[in-house]
Amino acid sequence: MFVSPPELGSHGAHALEKLHDMRKRERVEFHGFELVRLPKKGQEGERLTWRMTEHKYGAWRDSIIETVRSGNIRELHGMLYGLFASPGFGGVRSQIGKLVKLYRAEVKRRGLKEAPTPPRQLRYLRRLRDKGIPLAQWTCQHGRSA
Repeated sequence: MFVSPPELGSHGAHALEKLHDMRKRERVEFHGFELVRLPKKGQEGERLTWRMTEHKYGAWRDSIIETVRSGNIRELHGMLYGLFASPGFGGVRSQIGKLVKLYRAEVKRRGLKEAPTPPRQLRYLRRLRDKGIPLAQWTCQHGRSA
């Protein structure tokens, strides 16, 4: 959950949890992904996006090399399916593009004629309007119970 800083208004989360200040560029990690600020393409400024952690990206890289070198077509299909099932955030899509480039180079190096072709498109995630439930409804504040 992200909330505005206390100086911009009171929010119940400030009293309920120890929050991290993203303005200090602390990293938020979740299941092998990290929330980062990356430069906007063709524009000034930064955008907030998710990308794979260095460890997860390295694991995918190693998996691609190992799987292509094994020559097992069924495993190649499964590996590509797993890679393209990753969340479609801009930072992740960029990393997948680099991993697909590695995959193609490894397939060419190995000379695998029957290797599966990666899908043509990656999934995109777009920001949606927040239709969430106010925190007060989830807590016992103001005489309400969850």
